[in-house]
Amino acid sequence: LNPVQYPDALTFSIIGAVVDIAGISTDKALEEFGGYFVQHMGQQGWITMLSSMGQSLKEFLENLNELHHILGRDIRAGVFPTFSVDDGPDGSLRLSYRSNRLPAVFAAGVLKEISLVLFQAPLEVVEVSTS
Repeated sequence: LNPVQYPDALTFSIIGAVVDIAGISTDKALEEFGGYFVQHMGQQGWITMLSSMGQSLKEFLENLNELHHILGRDIRAGVFPTFSVDDGPDGSLRLSYRSNRLPAVFAAGVLKEISLVLFQAPLEVVEVSTS
């Protein structure tokens, strides 16, 4: 595996082209790109490693920062997001996502696909704050 972090300008250029060609919103394109990213990781052999990160979605989310720390050793110039997860009052999970790169809608696409691939469960993501 040869992990590479591409320049954000290239990523957003591709997203812009998808928006123009497919006639969808930028948010929809970014969410779909997040899902594709997970499928690509699967094709590259990462699913076994990802499945070892937790037996539940909450455990998986709690280990995301460690995953990005490990990736940072191989991708020295990488800029990775940080996450924190707490139990919501209604049995839901409250995830905080911080990134200087990709918006939360990309992470939502990643997490929806991860939930399907690793836990065979659909995931509803509701953004409650952008601050």
